[in-house]
Amino acid sequence: MVDMREERRETKRNVLLSRSLERAVRESLESGGQVLLFLNRRGFHVFCRCMECGAALRCPNCDITLTYHKKPGVLSCHYCGHREPVASRCPECGAFALSYAGTGTERVEDALAALFPGARIRRMDADTTTRRNSHGEILGAFRRGETDILVGTQMIAKGLDYPNITVVGVLDADLSLVVPDFRSFERTFQLLAQVAGRTGRGESGGRVIIQTSRPDLPAVRFAAAHDYESFARSELEQRMKFGYPPYSRLCRLLARSASASSARDFLASARALLAQRAASLGVALLGPVPAPLSRIEGKYRYHMLMKSPGQRELLELTDLMRLQLRPPGDVTLAVDMNPVSLL
Repeated sequence: MVDMREERRETKRNVLLSRSLERAVRESLESGGQVLLFLNRRGFHVFCRCMECGAALRCPNCDITLTYHKKPGVLSCHYCGHREPVASRCPECGAFALSYAGTGTERVEDALAALFPGARIRRMDADTTTRRNSHGEILGAFRRGETDILVGTQMIAKGLDYPNITVVGVLDADLSLVVPDFRSFERTFQLLAQVAGRTGRGESGGRVIIQTSRPDLPAVRFAAAHDYESFARSELEQRMKFGYPPYSRLCRLLARSASASSARDFLASARALLAQRAASLGVALLGPVPAPLSRIEGKYRYHMLMKSPGQRELLELTDLMRLQLRPPGDVTLAVDMNPVSLL
């Protein structure tokens, strides 16, 4: 495990590959091994911001910043598919002061080509697998030894059983830790464990190098040590402390509308209807508040979470709501029992 805070302090610069990972990749290539590099974020730069006024270029349909893709040279939204040409001046203040920041797999591919000019490098993400059979073509070339370094998103994290992989590098283990979801640590541990399992399957053995700025966090620390039991104990303690599954049951009400007030007001009415009965059943009502992704494809999104000691109480409350409260015509309601994601 490499602490990227120390790496930045010692090298006095921001680097995509730490010295340890760069050295391991070089040694693997020299010995005829293959390398798998994982970064769960596609594109070249993740966002574009004006250094004069601070405004970020955002999707007109979604509450999300636009991602810069060097090929084909556009700014793109990864939720609704909106695309627009790369801007030269800020649309807010007009200044020629736009700055691109953040790293995606496309930028990593470029950096690897500069670091290892003789290596055969391929990228596997949603941008390189749009053509029919492209998944099989990329993986087939890697299996046949025609690719030295494969860099990709979570689609390379599991299912690859290639004995010649001698180095696996996780470029930023912290990405999924900041997702506003109680399962973010669990998903991070799962992803790191899956990626790490891609190496060491042949006679040559293998190395896993995890780059992180938070080596103290349980999800990263225990994944690096392949210690599932310690992670499970730590995570279950936190779930019990805050009353999240498996120590409770959840139901998420998600209202979507072209009008933010319509979505918010409908869930406020739902809360007023359910409050008394929920209290008697021991069910906590949280919200309504804007969802973490507060607008997608032109629809505003508000959600309310019901946290219950059991499933029966949630079913009673959703039945009560179904019988006594219907969403207006401009509001779409999704009832998600035991939701997998809270975004």
